[in-house]
Amino acid sequence: MKRFLSFALFLIICVYITPVMTEADSRKEMPSQMPDDSWIETTDPFNHISIWDDDSRLRTSGIFTYRILHRTEKMAAIVSVNEKVEDLTIPAVLDGYKIFCISIPWGADTYDSPEMPGKLNDSLKSLTIQDGIQEIGDIAFSGCKKLTTLKLPRNLVRIGYGAFSGCTSLRKVKIQDSKYITGTEIDEKAFSDCVIDQFSIEGYTSIGDNPFLGSRIREVVFPKITGIRSHGINIDRAQVEKMWADPYMQSLRFESMGWDYKRGVLQKLIVNGKKTKIQGWNRANIFGSLYTVPKAACIKWAKKYKLTYKVKSCGKMGKVTRRKKKASWNKVTTTVKTYQYKESRRKWKKSSRCTKTYYQVYGKKKKSGTYKLLKTTTKNRYKSKYKYLKVKPVTVWL
Repeated sequence: MKRFLSFALFLIICVYITPVMTEADSRKEMPSQMPDDSWIETTDPFNHISIWDDDSRLRTSGIFTYRILHRTEKMAAIVSVNEKVEDLTIPAVLDGYKIFCISIPWGADTYDSPEMPGKLNDSLKSLTIQDGIQEIGDIAFSGCKKLTTLKLPRNLVRIGYGAFSGCTSLRKVKIQDSKYITGTEIDEKAFSDCVIDQFSIEGYTSIGDNPFLGSRIREVVFPKITGIRSHGINIDRAQVEKMWADPYMQSLRFESMGWDYKRGVLQKLIVNGKKTKIQGWNRANIFGSLYTVPKAACIKWAKKYKLTYKVKSCGKMGKVTRRKKKASWNKVTTTVKTYQYKESRRKWKKSSRCTKTYYQVYGKKKKSGTYKLLKTTTKNRYKSKYKYLKVKPVTVWL
């Protein structure tokens, strides 16, 4: 009987100890970019208490309240800001704990509503999130209507559901280039019901369902970043005035989740590269015009979906003449041809018009020097102290 009791006690100990050992081993190889948050200490194996119900994990440091996610790895999440502030910087480290997340991270074992943004709704105007923070959790800064300046960290893994929903004063949002991760996941409704002057995408992104639901964006741009030449974006149920795809881009794909009963709007798509391919389109969305250059690959996309496109071309540039500091040149003719599909006739209608020509003036002081851009002008003359000048008509859309 004693042997049986000893063996039973041994089995019970194994059941409780084994999960702890497994968890300890997994901590040693915690990746720099977590595909999920299974590494977080979700439950106390002895007391069966979720860390989200364990108030002993809550700490206060200055105006912040944070929750310890992992004691051994010294990881934490900021869960609330306890004062009304206009300018806020979220630190990457608090009391020696690395801040992994703002608000509640993805996969957290809790159904509680996040305490963020709390008192920030009516006060926050400027927000800087330091490099090192990997996740902006659900509803983290939702409803901050006065927020104008936003600086996101590099190597951001995720922007959660509704994280910036209802922010109606945003000037510029920039998804920064990611050197150590595969990209930034932008979740469903992350920027819903927003007003944004410029949305800039430098790094790879993974787009969720309707990330810009009900938002108005003045322009979406894709800055030139070495190594990143293909992008995807979802504009379903959003209004975008302009979208720029510069010549370095290989492809731009319009992602769509199929919500055809709610339309998005794109007024201008500007593609200045001949080789840039455009893919995908939700036929329920409303399209203005494609602005591009002669013989561009993207024209095939416009024809496929019977979308209006405009082609800009310039005449040949003559020689630049100099008289001391004054330079002049003959005017160049710039033409815009518009192609519009007429459904009633099932034919393309072409129209042509002349438009202003812009000239870029470059100069250098020495023959061995490097030309630098001096001015962009519509005039066909220029006064300069530079000894060497060259002028080019602008053949792309500005």
